[in-house]
Amino acid sequence: MGRNDPCPCGSGKKYKQCCMRKEQTSRAREIGIRRDEAALDRRLFAFSQDAAQKLDLVSAFNLYWGGNYGVAGAEALGEADMLRFFDWYIHDYRTSRDRKRIIELFLEGPGRHIPAHEREVLQSWLNTHLSLYRVENVQTGTSTLYLRDVLQGHTYEVTDNTLARLASREDILVARLRGLPEEPHLSWGITLLPPWPQDLLAKQIGSAFISYRQEYATATWFEFLSSNGHLFNVYLLQAITEGRGTTRVRGHAYYDAEDAVRKLQHVQEEARRKREEALREAEAEERRKEGADERLEDLTRTAAGIILPSGVEYKPPQTT
Repeated sequence: MGRNDPCPCGSGKKYKQCCMRKEQTSRAREIGIRRDEAALDRRLFAFSQDAAQKLDLVSAFNLYWGGNYGVAGAEALGEADMLRFFDWYIHDYRTSRDRKRIIELFLEGPGRHIPAHEREVLQSWLNTHLSLYRVENVQTGTSTLYLRDVLQGHTYEVTDNTLARLASREDILVARLRGLPEEPHLSWGITLLPPWPQDLLAKQIGSAFISYRQEYATATWFEFLSSNGHLFNVYLLQAITEGRGTTRVRGHAYYDAEDAVRKLQHVQEEARRKREEALREAEAEERRKEGADERLEDLTRTAAGIILPSGVEYKPPQTT
């Protein structure tokens, strides 16, 4: 956009006389926030793959993707899939050993030695969760998105230069808001989707929340979503597997859930093939052993320890 072009906000003024400076300021601020948060995210990412968390990493992966895939599943998926997984894993997953989140464990360990303002940022991330947002409007000139939380009804105004170019009105996001309430912005694990899954996901998540409150009567949306954010991904993949919709729309940058489903189904098929092959080999080995036992039954051993076929009369050599 040229400096002298009409401002996209519709004011009738030139861009340089209207929103250009505001946009430049917001972009500079966003870049600064992203840079500072990216440094913390990298440290958490490395910490989450420490040897102490290896077993939990596999369990968390299977939970998030709704199946038993193990390391092979992680190797099959692409970078975008794994980034979405790690956003949930670092913020929300409770480890099996002490039921604490990765951020909590980091704060109790290496995080004790980081600057106080960085610890405050990490503490604030403990109060975040994934949710379902509908894009109410997009102002590309200021890179502003107006979002509505489909589950709780709250509205937010966020600045995101990349998403403002990719998202359209009525699109939905499975995303995490940081910086509430002063400076709400999206974390890096965003899932951009076409409008159709909104009602389906809202209904299924709502039903899961009702079931959750049957066990925890006073539970809030925050408590439920911070413990069950993986269900967004599980329900989306189920819908794709059952053919209820597509995320492949020409000309849009929607998350390709169908590609993830295809790769994970291939992993399961390979695992099934290997199990069947191992079973066939075990059965063949068992048959070989049974055949060997039958042959042994047809042998007899002489007093000298020589094994001969049964029914053969053994006579010692004649002496003269």
